[in-house]
Amino acid sequence: MLTLFKKIYAYVKYILICVKQNICSSVSNKTSFAFQTLMMALNNCTWLIIWLVLFNKNDGNINGIVLKDILYLWSIPTISYGLSYFCFGGTEYLAQNIAQGNLDLYLTQPKYSLIGLITSRCKLSAMGDVVYGLVIGLFATNFVILDYLFLLLISIIATITITSIVILVYLTAFWFGDTTNLGTTYINSLLINLTIYPEKVYGSFVKFLIYTIVPAFYCAHLPIKVCTQFSIPTLLFFIGITIFLATTAVLVYNIGLKRYESGNGFNLK
Repeated sequence: MLTLFKKIYAYVKYILICVKQNICSSVSNKTSFAFQTLMMALNNCTWLIIWLVLFNKNDGNINGIVLKDILYLWSIPTISYGLSYFCFGGTEYLAQNIAQGNLDLYLTQPKYSLIGLITSRCKLSAMGDVVYGLVIGLFATNFVILDYLFLLLISIIATITITSIVILVYLTAFWFGDTTNLGTTYINSLLINLTIYPEKVYGSFVKFLIYTIVPAFYCAHLPIKVCTQFSIPTLLFFIGITIFLATTAVLVYNIGLKRYESGNGFNLK
């Protein structure tokens, strides 16, 4: 057991080092970084403004949905999505790297190649999501420090959930070639879009989708429930789902490697 924890600690430390290096290189142009962060945050604000207008016209209640529901919806998922793409921006290029035979560079490294792949890039604009979500989270928790810290913890767990799902989507490249465009459409048009509305607005069919084929429930609605309707079973279920998805991503990657065909390029990192 001690050996397992040492190994986990070593990988976490490695991930943090990779993320730190990506951040340092990405923010070298501070003006570009600040501009992209601001633009993304402002883009998110438009949605909140729309909801505020709707609540104002409906006396603060829309079919059982109140402002606090929206604040949580635009804090936890936004933070976790932003952290996922800011820290693990390499996931967007996973399918492309697989299809083009670019894994050789990472397979020759001493650390687990999947970690090297997903931490190879950093998406600057995603920090706008993180900043926006952090600010909205303060209002969602009414500035109660313990509630806010718990919200941050749940957001970090949700980051692993989202990252695992995105990895699984792009790992389809092992079987179907470069699925970058298909994967991006799935994530942006389905997964993300189904997380920006409260679960209450969805009918039976859409709820079936967000529980199964497009698992938006586990990215947004479940972590929100953990915070707003806290119970030990719900928290354990959320953690269990996250571990299951992360483990599945690793297993599918390992299986996919058996089908991988090396490229002809020669690169150093």
